Amino acid sequence: MDHWAQRLPRPERRALLLKLSAATAVAAGRSSTTPTAAMGSGPKAPELAGLWLSRYRYFSTGRDEELEGAHRVRLHAEGDRLRGRSEPDDTGTVELDLRADGLLVTGSWTERTATDGYYRGAVYHGILQLVLDPTGRTMTGRWLGPDKAFAIGTGSWELTRA
Repeated sequence: MDHWAQRLPRPERRALLLKLSAATAVAAGRSSTTPTAAMGSGPKAPELAGLWLSRYRYFSTGRDEELEGAHRVRLHAEGDRLRGRSEPDDTGTVELDLRADGLLVTGSWTERTATDGYYRGAVYHGILQLVLDPTGRTMTGRWLGPDKAFAIGTGSWELTRA
């Protein structure tokens, strides 16, 4: 049953399987019917609106090290969606477009780097899936998206109420 996985290149097998599982989870969430709330009931989008501290980890191939990005993001409720943009800082801005479904929060992100920063105004984007703690104070999960060489990267992402 798992013979196909054995044929993947050994050094990359784990990373490829993690990316495949993330893509499968996103595809499963794109059902044409309205599913019941994922992972139990949680706060509705209007209850999650407000200021959040966003922290994510990523690997910089140019610097050959794992780094952390941090932004203050104000989320606004638009129906069952949460949309937000960070306050501009010396690294750039982050935009989020999320949907809360019970305790599962799924959506997309866009990062616009500072024109005078290390990434020189590059724009990155991808998908994001978070698990909301039942109190509505933190969301913890993973992002997925291409890097400047178009290789798919992934890392941790956490939003904490400011």
